[in-house]
Formats: sequence, structure tokens, C-alpha cells
Amino acid sequence: MTARSVPSMAPAFERERRSVRITRRRLVDLASHAYIWFCLFVFVVPFLALLVYSFTGPGGTYAIENFQYVLGSFGENLFWSIRIAFLSLAIDLAIALPAAYAIVRYPFPGKRFLYSALALPLYVPGAVIGISLVLTFNFTYHLTTSVWGLVLAMTVGTFPLMLTPLIVALKDLPPVFEEAAECLGA
Repeated sequence: MTARSVPSMAPAFERERRSVRITRRRLVDLASHAYIWFCLFVFVVPFLALLVYSFTGPGGTYAIENFQYVLGSFGENLFWSIRIAFLSLAIDLAIALPAAYAIVRYPFPGKRFLYSALALPLYVPGAVIGISLVLTFNFTYHLTTSVWGLVLAMTVGTFPLMLTPLIVALKDLPPVFEEAAECLGA
């Protein structure tokens, strides 16, 4: 005797589970899209209103006077910022490169403490460093009224940030290269 095969309920059950999964996936997709559109609406609409308001001139007419007022001296200010940054970079590099070389190549007491002290500005937020520089150089010494005062303030603020990567780079440089350079007359 042969056993008769009984139709299984498995395919119908699998189809039902698959349709439930598809429905859940569609609901999750719909909810995700609704959330994204809601966030876009909440965060972008105020900027659009601000953009429209920025083009509003006196008397409620549309004009670009506000942009001319804000961006009028932008080019000159950008030039001075770049000039101060490059001067500060040159001074930082001229001081930090020999200092990093001396710190890496020569033993002295307190070297580990110096490494720890140099790492401190990496843990402090930039705003805190900026405020402390303003308080020190502007209110205490009144140095930020000149270009060289700004260069000095920026140099002091960025010196540890320049010295730390130079120390790391020089630690990885084998002394063999320095000896070869000395033999070749450098």
C-alpha cells in the first residue's frame, strides 16, 4: 500500500507570513519616510523663511542691500585672516620644528610630563581655548588691536597643536636618515 500524500498547509502559511513581512516592511518604510519629511519640514522651513526675510529691504520690498552690507568688506577681511594665519603658521613652524627635534632626540628630565602637557589642548574644546585667548590677549594685554598682536595670539593658541604632530612624525623617523644627511653635507 502506498501512502497518499496529504496536501500541506505550509505553502499557504508561508505566503501569509511573507505578506505580513512585506506589509510590516512597507509600514516601517512609510514611517521612516514620514519621520524624515517631518524633520526636513521642521528644520528647513525656518531657514527658508529666514532666506526670504534676508532679501526683504526697507519698506517690505525685495532688495539685496542686506547682503551688500554684510559682504561689503568680506574680501578685505578674508585677506587679513589669511595673512594672519600664514604669519602664525610660519612662526609656529619656525619654533615648533627645532623644539620637536630637541624633544625627540635628546633626553632630559620631565619629558613624559611635557608630553602630557602638550596633549592637554587636544582635550579642551576650541571654544574654551578661543575664549581664554581673547581674555588673555585682549583684556589683559590689549594686544589684539594690531596685526602682530593677533599673530601672537594665534601662534600661542596653535603652538601645541603644531608641536604634537611634529613630535609624532619625528619619533617615527629613524636616526639613520639624519646620519645619512650629515654624511652628504646637510
